Amino acid sequence: MSEILIALFFTLFVLQGKVHAYLDPGTGSYLYQLALAGLLGGTFVLSTFVKKIVQRFKKKRLPPIVHEHNDGQA
Repeated sequence: MSEILIALFFTLFVLQGKVHAYLDPGTGSYLYQLALAGLLGGTFVLSTFVKKIVQRFKKKRLPPIVHEHNDGQA
């Protein structure tokens, strides 16, 4: 499977001749926006996942037990 992907990559990207294509200036900012959104979205998902895991394994503390002392006074 990996040999096929390597051959495909080599064929599509390395063996290409001159390509006369046009990338408008908005394409760069769009790619930058996609990368930034992916990074921030991935960070959010990862932090939410970690919080849920930590919350599941975190010890639940019981409230302190309060003892009432009866000294014989009413």
